[in-house]
Amino acid sequence: MRRAELEATIINVATVDEKEQFKKDNPKAMGFPHVIIDGEVVGGLVETARLLVQKGLVTSGKKR
Repeated sequence: MRRAELEATIINVATVDEKEQFKKDNPKAMGFPHVIIDGEVVGGLVETARLLVQKGLVTSGKKR
């Protein structure tokens, strides 16, 4: 998110209680990170990176 210069809210799930609350609030979350943008579930790290590349907010770093 920093690389794309986007604001982000990070929810800490370091404790069991925090993790359980997050799972309750986000039942579709399969793991961490779990990214939601404007109320829409994006997914994890790979899906988020793919979306940011598709939108032209970051580059993939792959040589073409």
